[in-house]
Amino acid sequence: MKKTFLTMCCAAALLMGATNSWAQENDMPPPPPHHPEHAIDAPRPHMPPHELRKHKGPKFDKEFRKEMSDKFAEKLGLTDEQKAQAEKLREANRAKMEPLMKQADELRGKMDEIRKQNMEDFEKILTPEQKEKLDEMKAKREAKMKKKMEKRAEKWKKEAKKDKKELKKDKKDKD
Repeated sequence: MKKTFLTMCCAAALLMGATNSWAQENDMPPPPPHHPEHAIDAPRPHMPPHELRKHKGPKFDKEFRKEMSDKFAEKLGLTDEQKAQAEKLREANRAKMEPLMKQADELRGKMDEIRKQNMEDFEKILTPEQKEKLDEMKAKREAKMKKKMEKRAEKWKKEAKKDKKELKKDKKDKD
């Protein structure tokens, strides 16, 4: 009785997880378009956003923030005094948010470890045949995700080239 109940619970958990991942794959919105000035030619590595953030250096962040704030100020027609006030506000808020961002990264890391441990524990209760089937399922899903990411990267490359052409054209028109 206990073995049957445990088997049913595991099967239900596995089915719920598969249904959830299937629903997420099919209901994902398209990726946002790249900003023309920051378009890239190479596809990004497939990593969670919090991992990607770790690979950006402070130089990139500062340059990017400066460029974006300058464009924003230009579009709004801010005076030098308003620009200085806005920069002070941004710096103050950035200082407040920095510890929260670190906490969020730590929590994401802890959640990833719990998920990993959960999967390892789950795999321990599987028979060799079930383990083999699970490995096949994982491989299929990984291949599907890789194909999806490659397709998305190609789309981003095309958009990036188009955006670069438009940006060059805009710069020519200004000159």
